[in-house]
Amino acid sequence: KQEKYDEALKSYGALSERTDVSESLRASSLYNLGNSLYKKEQYRESVAAYKEALRLQPGAKDIKYNLSAALRKLQEQQQQQQNNKDQNQQAQQQKDKQDQQQGGQDKNQQQNQDQKEQSIWKRRADSKDKNKHIVKILKRTRGGEGSATTATK
Repeated sequence: KQEKYDEALKSYGALSERTDVSESLRASSLYNLGNSLYKKEQYRESVAAYKEALRLQPGAKDIKYNLSAALRKLQEQQQQQQNNKDQNQQAQQQKDKQDQQQGGQDKNQQQNQDQKEQSIWKRRADSKDKNKHIVKILKRTRGGEGSATTATK
């Protein structure tokens, strides 16, 4: 079926461009060209073909009717494209927002990890300081005991 429309497009397109045929025949070929384009959902091109056919035959009700239908379909198509574009933008904005939130969560997790590591290093340093202090006390205590023991001997 698709091939038939493609063949019709070629035939009616070629016939509509000829200048050695009557306006009535050109209008008819443009009308049929418009119909073929309409069936292929090429509404913008269909509208152009119907308008040209209507220029050649201004009183043709069937051309006016099909032109009206093609204009409605073109408007629907454009609205659908706009809706798709809007949906894509919304989806992208949502993704960007999620990425930003995830980035914030990652940053918070990194900060928490850094704080934990700093806390561990601080406890280790504090522990080393305590150990040094204990060693000093033990040295003093032993040193004092040692002198006291030597004095009693």
